[in-house]
Amino acid sequence: MFKAILDILSVAVLLTFLFRLLKVDYYNSIVQGMTRITDIFTSVIRSFIKPFFGFDFASLLIVILLQSLTFYLIFLSGYVKFDFVTMISWSLYSTLLLSLRMIWWSLLIGVIIS
Repeated sequence: MFKAILDILSVAVLLTFLFRLLKVDYYNSIVQGMTRITDIFTSVIRSFIKPFFGFDFASLLIVILLQSLTFYLIFLSGYVKFDFVTMISWSLYSTLLLSLRMIWWSLLIGVIIS
């Protein structure tokens, strides 16, 4: 249950990262809603880490932290033994995989719709 909630939050924050990276129209109601929801999580970190050349590193850091929390919850369940470096590396890999999956499906849906 917690993993599903954390994965949904990760997808939402990663979507807003891609919206900001691709400079999507912010007058779109879907983009505005996603930005409002995820700004709750990213506004504190964004005050310390400013966007750099269109890359919103605060959003990426939040996604990596959410994925790390997911792996930490798996570690607490006792099924897998992780150390800190392994957990962070799997979180980076999971974030990369999640973003590639989202880009793939958005391209596929865009091709089918057009």
